[in-house]
Amino acid sequence: KRHRWHAGELHQPMRQLVHHRQRALRGCMDGLPERQKQIVKLRYSMELGCKDIAQSIGSSSDAVKMTLSRIRESLRRCIQTRLAGEVRG
Repeated sequence: KRHRWHAGELHQPMRQLVHHRQRALRGCMDGLPERQKQIVKLRYSMELGCKDIAQSIGSSSDAVKMTLSRIRESLRRCIQTRLAGEVRG
């Protein structure tokens, strides 16, 4: 007899994945230098554009764009490493 999936069962693995990724992101964010944390907060929590962030921190818009790109890449690698460690560990 085939198992019938219920909505709660289908969403549980996705909820676990999201939880693991969020935990990994928080850990990776904790490891960022304070200036990078500030830039991430301005961009994603306060939803400021690069020009406004640049004015706020005394930098150029291009420098903020490059910094955000590097931060995102750093966080992506960190999250992948943490998640891979959870799978192994």
